Amino acid sequence: MKTKIIITAVLLILARLSFARLSLPNNFYYGEAKGIGGICLTGIPNAKVIGKFNGNTCAETFVGGFISNNINYILRVPLDDGYEYRFADYAPREGELIDVFISYDGTEFPIEEYIPPLGPAETSHETPIQATPEPSQFIIYYFIIGNLIFLFRKIKFINC
Repeated sequence: MKTKIIITAVLLILARLSFARLSLPNNFYYGEAKGIGGICLTGIPNAKVIGKFNGNTCAETFVGGFISNNINYILRVPLDDGYEYRFADYAPREGELIDVFISYDGTEFPIEEYIPPLGPAETSHETPIQATPEPSQFIIYYFIIGNLIFLFRKIKFINC
């Protein structure tokens, strides 16, 4: 009898330790993804929309052809089940924000638009997004344009 109780206790402890945790049903972000300057990403090879949480990729999808009017991506974000610890570092919970990036031509760009926080399981968010160039690219463009204007003025001044 004592052996049965010990075996049952051990099995219950093992069963508790082997508890499998699954993600809740996804949240969906969908809409039209555009590149820098508003270029349409449909047809650009390897164009992706990437969702990150705590710096880790939690969801990604390729930008494809238009599924319907103004929808060329659907990002499926799995939710954490809400227990005391996360089943994975990349698993966001309801009410938390994710960072969304657009990747194409070998570069990952942040987006301009506000992304709403994750809702309850199976919530859908229509979110058209557009890539934002890095601030360093603005500085480079400004520097190049400034130098061109200076050179044109200088050339005009010499020819006068």
